Amino acid sequence: MLAAIALFLPVHAPNEVDRLVRQVRTAYSGCKTYRDSGTQTIWRIDSKGAKAVWGEWKFATIFARPKKLRLEVSEREGGNKWMTSVLWTTTSTKGSSSSRREIGRLHIGLDGSENSVTDLETGLIALSSLGFGIANHLPRLLMPPDYLSGVLDLNKWKMSGAEKIKERECSVLISTDSLVTLWIDKRTSLLLQLKEKTDLGGGLSTLKAIQFTPSINSKVEDKEFKGPR
Repeated sequence: MLAAIALFLPVHAPNEVDRLVRQVRTAYSGCKTYRDSGTQTIWRIDSKGAKAVWGEWKFATIFARPKKLRLEVSEREGGNKWMTSVLWTTTSTKGSSSSRREIGRLHIGLDGSENSVTDLETGLIALSSLGFGIANHLPRLLMPPDYLSGVLDLNKWKMSGAEKIKERECSVLISTDSLVTLWIDKRTSLLLQLKEKTDLGGGLSTLKAIQFTPSINSKVEDKEFKGPR
């Protein structure tokens, strides 16, 4: 009797936010290759709401499944001068004990040093400290969810209508437990913009805005995964 009644109970549509989050995860985890370039700007906002640029960065990502990655982050030093740091995965040389311990290299533009990376998480954390968070987002979406935690995992979300970013219709996700907002391309389910506000107290705050120009399943060559150019 209960089984018969259950057949006629209304079927509720999946939660809209959960569905969008799944679409984003699928878009990144299902692509064979990924590349982008973008910018990050951080403003300092005073108690009267006036904004002043605190820092500017540009970045470029190249990825090929399963775990080939090159992430370049450049900070504006002034004018057209940029300081560039690069994290890239390497191909091990058979029979080399040092190569077996190394999965990548990290070039730090601040002092020109180049360091071995034995796990990608450590390399991303180091690069994020230089780029104020840029490295925390896309690689973590591209890698398996049990490998690296990303922005979708670290926050809870609600929908906030739709907006256009560069003539592209976007769904907007607002975090309910932080001050992060995401703009997701409705056509591709890829991230086009991220904004994050931080309250510094005393009426002061910062606003970070990251713009992405993503492309999936385009041609990526092995020679692209190398250090500074």
